[in-house]
Amino acid sequence: MLLALACTTGCPGDDVPAVDTTGEDSTGGSSTGPSTVTTPTTVTMTGADTSTGGMDTETESADGSSSGGPSCGDGVVDAGEDCDGADLGGMDCMGRGFDGGDLGCNDDCTFDESMCTLNCGNGMIDDGEECDGDDLGGMDCVTYDPAMYYGGELGCNDDCTFDAMMCVTESCGDDMINGMDVCDGADLGVEDCTTQEYMPGVFFDGGTLACAPGCGMFDTAGCYVCGDDTIGGPEVCDGTDLGGEDCITQGFEGGTLACDAACGAYDTSGCFACGDGVLNGAEECDGTDFGGESCGSLTPFPGGSLGCNLDCTIDTSGCGYTFCSTPGSAVGPAEGTITQDTIAVPALGAFVTDVNVYVDASHTWVGDLDVTVRHVESNSSQQMFDEACGNVDNMLVTFDSAAGAPPACVSPVGNGMASLPDPGTLDAYTGMPDGASTWEITILDNADGDGGTLNEWCVDFQIGPDPNNCGDGIVTFAEDCDGANLGGESCTSLGYLAGGTLACDGGCVFDTSLCDATEGICGNNTIENDGVVPDEVCDNKELNFTTCEDLGFVGGSLDCSFPTCSFDIGECSNSVIAVCATPAAAIDDAAPVNSTITVPVGSGNVADLDVHLDITHTWDADLDITLTHDATGTSIPLFTDLCGSGDDVFAFLNDEANGPANCVAPVAIEGNITPEAPALLSTFDGELAEGDWTLNVVDDAVNDSGTLNRWCIYITP
Repeated sequence: MLLALACTTGCPGDDVPAVDTTGEDSTGGSSTGPSTVTTPTTVTMTGADTSTGGMDTETESADGSSSGGPSCGDGVVDAGEDCDGADLGGMDCMGRGFDGGDLGCNDDCTFDESMCTLNCGNGMIDDGEECDGDDLGGMDCVTYDPAMYYGGELGCNDDCTFDAMMCVTESCGDDMINGMDVCDGADLGVEDCTTQEYMPGVFFDGGTLACAPGCGMFDTAGCYVCGDDTIGGPEVCDGTDLGGEDCITQGFEGGTLACDAACGAYDTSGCFACGDGVLNGAEECDGTDFGGESCGSLTPFPGGSLGCNLDCTIDTSGCGYTFCSTPGSAVGPAEGTITQDTIAVPALGAFVTDVNVYVDASHTWVGDLDVTVRHVESNSSQQMFDEACGNVDNMLVTFDSAAGAPPACVSPVGNGMASLPDPGTLDAYTGMPDGASTWEITILDNADGDGGTLNEWCVDFQIGPDPNNCGDGIVTFAEDCDGANLGGESCTSLGYLAGGTLACDGGCVFDTSLCDATEGICGNNTIENDGVVPDEVCDNKELNFTTCEDLGFVGGSLDCSFPTCSFDIGECSNSVIAVCATPAAAIDDAAPVNSTITVPVGSGNVADLDVHLDITHTWDADLDITLTHDATGTSIPLFTDLCGSGDDVFAFLNDEANGPANCVAPVAIEGNITPEAPALLSTFDGELAEGDWTLNVVDDAVNDSGTLNRWCIYITP
């Protein structure tokens, strides 16, 4: 280790290590003669350019030997040796002018100072130092001398002591926190009301914090806390302080008003009023709460549904004739499971004036279910429940078109009366003539994993004189309309894009003569587009060869909305895995065509699968089309010999579609359709999606041929 220490005039008396030199001459140039080893000695500086003490002594011969003399290595310091082995002659690093470290001995019996250290200036605080370079040990001007300084920049001198030259002295009232200041005017540091304690362990909720005179403490007079029984800040109420409000001023009939725990709203759970669904005071009923009463307990009728008037008195007009079945049939759990049951109703002796349907089903996740009732003789169906209420369990509901609200999504769903989802209405059966009838309930489970039981269901009737009185303004079973009562229909709702005026003729049948057909009639399976808005972009199953991808989605099954004939993108998605092939493969007579696509590894399990087919082919009834998942061997026929002499296929096969192909030209198999029954794409649900999928197309007759243009699978993992 070479040390170069210099001292200018004014440093007399300092002892410093002399410089070791090896292989250099006295002028600092390169040595041209024999090498020498110079033993350093202490040089005592007594003045400028003056030195006393020993001089460097040449200890070796000019032959370059580094043996240190005949006695070097015997472990004893001899004349001419600095040290010998472990014998350092009582010397250490500090004796050599360093701050610490481990002094050693070279093989030539000279000191080895390579492990000695000079601490001040190494950037780290060592023993005896206040600081070292930028290392201030976490100190600043304020912590260095809080009585003197309130800010500024603390430094470190060359001798590793603090330099406070840039620190600034204290001053309260200058809007700056300094010195012993807790705050100063508008300068609150990082504090606000929420950091201040209202009482030990309880902090204020908000408000305006200030600094008290003297800068020694905060002023919390402008802060507020929920729970001190005093309304403050944005609080609506606080404990017993209700701001003069009570249950009556809140719109109830009586009770005890309270304040919620967050002081942000009134707690009206102790209040009561007609319409809150809880039977109180002089009320006969409230909502669906009839206090245990029923049609059987209040009227001579065997069943039916009680109603509750707006003034919370009971309405017995819904009591009538009730016919029930307790099938105990399984519902689900496999996707696509259909549960059906029928009730035979004898002649009632009069016309039907009202119909309600009661359903009691145990089922986890009722959002999987569609529930439909059908009058078999007229083949008239009404959907009563449409996958509502998500993961709520069980159903106990009386469907009544007069209920005014859909089922309450609590367990069990409904727990009372409920209306039907639009456009369903049980009023469609009002006016049915007397006679025996059969009623059918259908429950479709649309997802795997959850199942249950149809415990009981009932059809409840009210009867009376023939309500089919055309001209009385009431639309009944045998009528489209009645006078000015069009049953909520209009030219637009019937598919006339340009609108017009719908009327009712004298026979209570719709009169569409004043409906405007110039922009097309949605629902006639013909896309009518003259370039003048409104125009049709699709019609029924006809999609004009458009896909979800064309509309900017990753994939999915496109449909057409009625009565607007606009695209229904409800099943288009950016979350599906879309894999397509465009084989442009010829479909020849009796020759099978196979096309394979590969779903990437790691695509998860199939939760839902749709298939898109684009095929040009005359006489579609020649075609048999099958989809196979090669990895599992699972295979289903998508359709076989469908639509007779109709041409071409542009379809989205989807279990959730509204029915099969309609076989209407120009494209016979088109639109969002279900596979040909009984095939279900849900057969693939739960399988790993990855791997090869093969579409097999067979033309099983002669004379007609075509092309498999493109096909896709859309997988929801």
